[in-house]
Amino acid sequence: MLEELNIENLGVIESAQLSVAKNLTVLTGETGAGKTMVLTSLGLLTGSKPDLGKVRAGSERAHVEGIFTLAEDSKAANIITDAGGLIEDSTVVLARSVPAKGRSRAFAGGRSVPAAILAEAGEHLVAIHGQADQLRLRSASAQRERVDQVGGRPLQAVLRRYRQKYAAYKNAVATLEEWRKNSRARAVEIEILRSGIQQIDELALSEGEDDELRQQIERLTNVEDLREATARALNHISTEGGIADSLGIVIESLNKAANYDAQLENSAAAATSIEAEVQDLAGTLASYLEDLQADPAALEHKHERLAKIIEVGRGRAESATALLRWREEAGQRLAEIDGGTDREEELAEQVAALREETLELGRQLSKLRRQAAKQLGESTSKELTELAMPNARILAEIDSLDEPAEFGMDKVSLKLQSHPSLPPVGLGEGASGGELSRIMLALELSSLGDHDDAPVMIFDEIDAGIGGQAATSVGLRLARLAQSRQVIVVTHLAQVAAYGDRHIVVEKQGGKATVRQVEGEDRVLELARMLSGHTDSKSARVHAAELLGASHV
Repeated sequence: MLEELNIENLGVIESAQLSVAKNLTVLTGETGAGKTMVLTSLGLLTGSKPDLGKVRAGSERAHVEGIFTLAEDSKAANIITDAGGLIEDSTVVLARSVPAKGRSRAFAGGRSVPAAILAEAGEHLVAIHGQADQLRLRSASAQRERVDQVGGRPLQAVLRRYRQKYAAYKNAVATLEEWRKNSRARAVEIEILRSGIQQIDELALSEGEDDELRQQIERLTNVEDLREATARALNHISTEGGIADSLGIVIESLNKAANYDAQLENSAAAATSIEAEVQDLAGTLASYLEDLQADPAALEHKHERLAKIIEVGRGRAESATALLRWREEAGQRLAEIDGGTDREEELAEQVAALREETLELGRQLSKLRRQAAKQLGESTSKELTELAMPNARILAEIDSLDEPAEFGMDKVSLKLQSHPSLPPVGLGEGASGGELSRIMLALELSSLGDHDDAPVMIFDEIDAGIGGQAATSVGLRLARLAQSRQVIVVTHLAQVAAYGDRHIVVEKQGGKATVRQVEGEDRVLELARMLSGHTDSKSARVHAAELLGASHV
C-alpha cells in the first residue's frame, strides 16, 4: 500500500506531499493543473523511462519519493531485498532522481539500484490504467492479452511453452527452406572445398615448408658467392700468418710470461680455448666448402615445389601453415553441408515433428482460451450491469486460424452487444467513448485475480465521456473496489470524486502547482466547481453537498 508520495521540481509541481487514504483517494483539478505529474511520479517510482523535459524549468533535478507498506512475503519485498534494499517494519522507501541533463538514479530501501529493479517490483505494487489503455483495447493484440490474463497462470504457462515451440518450429522451417533454396550454391561450394582439400592432401605439406624452400633456393642460387666468401674466411684463419698462427704466438708468449706472473695463467688458458674454437671453425668452414656444390636440378625442383604451394594457396592462404589451417576448416565446413538428400530428409522430419508439437500445444491453448473467454464475457457483462449498462453484454469470440501464429492458433476479438435485439459489433466500431470507459473499467474489475499482488490500483480519467447516473455508478463501483484494494482515481467528475475517502486537489497559480487535501466546506466547494465551473453557485454547492451525503451513507 502507498502511504505517502513526495514530489520535487517535477513539471509544474515545485514541492508537494501527498498522504494517500488506504481505501479510495480522488485527485481533481483543472485541466493542465498538474494532476498528470502525480501519475508521472508514480510511473518513475515503478521504473518508467524518465522524460528530462519534465524537470521543472530552472531546477537541476526532479526527485520523487514514495513510502510503501509491504507484506513480508510479497514478491515486491523479495525483489527489493534481493537487490540489497532494506525493509523496516514492513515499510520501504522507493525514490527516483532525474537530472535536467544526464542519467537518472533509482533507489529502493536506501540502496541505489537499477531502474529495472523498480520496474520489476512495481509490477507487484501498482497497476496503472488510463485512457491509453482504452485506445489500446481496440486492438486485436490487446483483446487477446485480456483474455489470456483471465486464463491466469495455467494459460500463461501453456502460452510460454507454445511460443518456445513455435519459435523452434519457424526456425526449423527457415533452415529447411534455406537448405532447399541454396542447394545449387551448396553443390558448388562442396565441389570447391573437395577440390581444395584434395590438392592440399596431394601436396603432403608440412608447416613452414614454403619458408624453408625459399631459404634453400636462396642458397642454391648463390653457390659461387657463398664459396668465395667462405674460402676467404678460411684463408684468413688457416694460411701462414693467419689467425691460427697469430693465436699460437699469443699462447706461447702468455705461457712464458705466466712463469713469472701467475695472474697471466688465466689469460693463457683463455687464448688456448679461443684457439680450439678457431680450429673448430676452420674445420666447419672446410666441411661446408666441401659440401657446397651447385645443383641445378635440385634448384629447379625446389622452385617447382614452391610454385605449386603458391598456386594451391592462391585465394585460400598466403603460407603453407595457413593453407593447412584452411584445409582443416574446409573439412569441418564440408562435413556440415555435404549431407545430400539425407540432410534434407532430416530437416523435413524435424519440421514435421516440431509442427505437430506446436499444433498440440496450440490446441491446449485454444481450449484454455475458450474457457477464459467465456469467463471474461460473463464477469464483464455482470460488471457492466452495475455500471449502468444493464442491457449490454461483452462477448469474447475465438476463431481458429488455419496455421500456427506467434501467440497461438486463435483470433481473439471482444465484441459489444449493447442490446439483446442488436448484433454484436467490435469495440472499435460500436462503443462510444463513455461506453469504452465503462467497458475498460468492467474488464479490469472482472479480472482482479490477476492483480492480487498489486495492492495499489490507479485509474487516470477512465471515466471520460461519462455523466449523470453512469458517473454515479462508476463512483460507487470504485468505492466498493477500494474496500479490498487501495485505489487512486484522477477524475473530472464530481459524481466520482464524491465517493473518495480522501480528496486531493491540484491547483495551478502563476505557473506553479500546489497540492492540498480538502475536507468539509472546502471539499463541497471543489465539487461545486467540478459541477458548474465555479464555486459561487448556490445550487452547485447544494448539489455538491447532496452528492457527498449520498455517497457516504
